[in-house]
Amino acid sequence: MVDVTDRERAILEATASRRRLALLDGASMRIGTTLDVNVTAQELVDASMPDFCDGAVVEVVEWMDEAEDFDPGRPLFTRRIASGTILPLRPPSS
Repeated sequence: MVDVTDRERAILEATASRRRLALLDGASMRIGTTLDVNVTAQELVDASMPDFCDGAVVEVVEWMDEAEDFDPGRPLFTRRIASGTILPLRPPSS
């Protein structure tokens, strides 16, 4: 009898590591092809699906007065610049 638990665990960990590296490699090839922030945001969304997530959103914070220091107590306004999902869209409920 041979205990293969450690070997099987090592194989599973190596497989998971290879998948993560492949995801990062693919993302590095697809993200940042331009300096346009909107295009880069959409590239980020596209690169993350479906291998990493089912949906993604990129929003930017609209800071009203850049001369003021950031105050986390004040409300923030965000603007969505990219989004996507691989999930089927549900029809609106009535």
